[in-house]
Amino acid sequence: MPLMSVPPPVKLEKTVSARLMSVDALRGFAMFWLIGGYGILQALVAWINWPPLTAAAQREMHHPVWSGFQQIREMVRGAGLEPATPTVSR
Repeated sequence: MPLMSVPPPVKLEKTVSARLMSVDALRGFAMFWLIGGYGILQALVAWINWPPLTAAAQREMHHPVWSGFQQIREMVRGAGLEPATPTVSR
């Protein structure tokens, strides 16, 4: 009984487009801040101890407290998502 020959495995190379690499870079940047990038940045700025860098970091990392959407109706109206007003015909 003859043995069946098995072809060698085909090596598949993945090609990554520049667009996907930029998405990966954006995701990595976002994950850095989500896992505590602010604390790392604070420690680095404190270690460098250069007043212009300290002032810039404080200015850029200060954000107002989130208080939710205050004007949701205007946002919906501005986006054109307001439901149609029913009309009564007589």
